[in-house]
Amino acid sequence: VTQESAPFTTESLLESEPSLEFVKERCSGEYDIDPEVIGCEIEWAKKLASRWCVALEYIKALRKSLVKRGGGWERLEQDMETSLEDYDDVVHDLTVTPARTYLEACDIDEAHVDRTFVTIAAQAFLNNKGADRGVNLPDVRDGKTLRDIARDMRMRIYMERVGEKMTQWKNEGERMVFLKARVADIGQYAEMVSARQHVHGLTKEDFWGLWEAAVGDGHNSEKVRTFLETACNEFRLKYAAEGEVPCSKKGKKKGSRG
Repeated sequence: VTQESAPFTTESLLESEPSLEFVKERCSGEYDIDPEVIGCEIEWAKKLASRWCVALEYIKALRKSLVKRGGGWERLEQDMETSLEDYDDVVHDLTVTPARTYLEACDIDEAHVDRTFVTIAAQAFLNNKGADRGVNLPDVRDGKTLRDIARDMRMRIYMERVGEKMTQWKNEGERMVFLKARVADIGQYAEMVSARQHVHGLTKEDFWGLWEAAVGDGHNSEKVRTFLETACNEFRLKYAAEGEVPCSKKGKKKGSRG
């Protein structure tokens, strides 16, 4: 997964981003496993799997032995307080338990060993908090799991890009909208204003950029009337009273930009 393989945001700040569902649907889930690059992660996952498999096999053998002899933990505790002979059957069961490899214990296809352990490592790093690791984590043996992880990693890169774009929009958006609206004819301006059902549904940058462009043409301009068509009465009274038309959200009156 590289920066270049992740989705990019739209080039223009004035162009909105498509829905996340749309972007994710088209986001690549392809991956390449290069042992030279991620060999350490694969070996780390294999060592952990080997240790856990030994522990799990031991626990399974102990449970099987308790079921076979009856009485459960309570009987075993009593027998362990008397003599070794009373629970030597449990010791015997544990010592003769055959050790199985992680491939056998976890039912991993040998042809997919590297992919499976890359998935284990990736899942561990992405869910590194206890609260993140639930019972519903996808099966690491399923090839789809690693594809989904690769896609999610690319979407994280995309969301970082969206965040950077939003920061840039907050800094430059109003000015860009103002310049575009200032040179637009009344038809183009009306189309910009009608992007939402009413002007108060626009973003702050769109709203004030369009308003400043309108009052720049004069209090009685077509753009002002177009803007006010869907503005609320409070806005009209506050910002559009005769002779009281400010140029911006700061309450500046026309001609008082200095």
